[in-house]
Amino acid sequence: ANGASRTAYADQTLPTAPYVAGYADQLSVAPNETVHFHLATNVESVRLVVERIGLVNRTVFEQDL
Repeated sequence: ANGASRTAYADQTLPTAPYVAGYADQLSVAPNETVHFHLATNVESVRLVVERIGLVNRTVFEQDL
């Protein structure tokens, strides 16, 4: 997150307002499997919260980046 690249491609414009954009490399993982998150931002820090969505939703990971 910190030091995010300011590179814009020909068809993209970087926003001037604060933004966070990202994606996970997998949509679903089993317990103890690894998922990677790819983030781009123009702010100093962000808080990543990962939640398990199911019969009972619960937070499984939370960290300031």
